[in-house]
Amino acid sequence: MTRSPERPAAIFPDDRGWGRGTRPAINVTWYDAFAYANWLSEHEGLTPAYCTADSDVTWNLAADGWRLPTEAEWEYAARGGHLARL
Repeated sequence: MTRSPERPAAIFPDDRGWGRGTRPAINVTWYDAFAYANWLSEHEGLTPAYCTADSDVTWNLAADGWRLPTEAEWEYAARGGHLARL
């Protein structure tokens, strides 16, 4: 595989085919993810879950829009729905 000089292998993997079809997206930052959640919320007429001011991000708990899982929700999902460590 060849790599583009603009995208060093140590930072960006060769992603031909990734993020298309049934393959997952890669190189998505936390900021990209919450921006997408806000965009999707606005697109569906919901209140965005995240507010931004400069580089600060706050979670609007009263919002009905899309959001990222909390750390606890992520851990629960990663454990296949089990509360205890496996």
